[in-house]
Amino acid sequence: MKPIKYSIVVPGSKSLMNRALLCAALAHGRSVITNPVYCDDTNYMIHTLRKMGIRIQTTKFKVVVIGSLQRLQSIPRSQRFYVGNAGTVKRFLTPYATLVGNQRMSQRPIQDLEQAVQKLQKKNKITITGSVSSQFISALLMYVPTLKKKVTITVIGKLVSAPYVQMTIQVMKIFGITVQQRQQSFIIQPQRYQAATYEVEGDASSATYWWALAAITGSHITVPNIPLDTLQPDARFKQLLQTMGCTVHENTVVGPWEKPLKGITVNMSDYPDAVLSAAVVMACAK
Repeated sequence: MKPIKYSIVVPGSKSLMNRALLCAALAHGRSVITNPVYCDDTNYMIHTLRKMGIRIQTTKFKVVVIGSLQRLQSIPRSQRFYVGNAGTVKRFLTPYATLVGNQRMSQRPIQDLEQAVQKLQKKNKITITGSVSSQFISALLMYVPTLKKKVTITVIGKLVSAPYVQMTIQVMKIFGITVQQRQQSFIIQPQRYQAATYEVEGDASSATYWWALAAITGSHITVPNIPLDTLQPDARFKQLLQTMGCTVHENTVVGPWEKPLKGITVNMSDYPDAVLSAAVVMACAK
């Protein structure tokens, strides 16, 4: 393949959109989510929230959510909602309802999250392991403001995929919730979600495919809709490529022309979704 110069706008981040959808549903009033992305995960989130009584209008360019905490808090546990294989939907909505998924979903652990939700009904301070899923921590953080009390959540051990928790805290802040972090503890004072307008960032995971293409073909490829200050961990893929010999400027990656890519050793535990893109590039390195 000959080198190309190309600029590509990637779809929005489903991870950020599902966080925004839930925060909007928990807020009183009308929230608007722009640059939406529609895929299995976000479609299941929209469908399930609607089944729970949340009014949601969707168009190509925006999603309008009329939030109602009262409706989410009035769902009987005997009522079940099917969410397919949408992991974020099952984990984020577990505090409010009983969710079932497909066979693969039933194999994913959820007990630690369910037990933490039960403890929060009676306690103001809880601990939870960070080794299973960062989505557990995100689900609890988004849930706690609905309890109308000060809560401290302490994570035990290494928190896997920790940047995704910071993404959750960032989205919550836009919807009016402040989370204090002290090392491995997260403290939330009594607060209420506020309706807001939220623009979904471009998906950094999708951007890694294009940046990888630049690296292995010596091309000049720009992904303009990833904010330079994004908290999405897959944006770090650019720094990985730079270490391998690419030229990186903001959201542009230029692959090397006259010299081969350099092989490297890297820990990608904080951005595992970029591993496949990295593997392809590393297979071309010398």
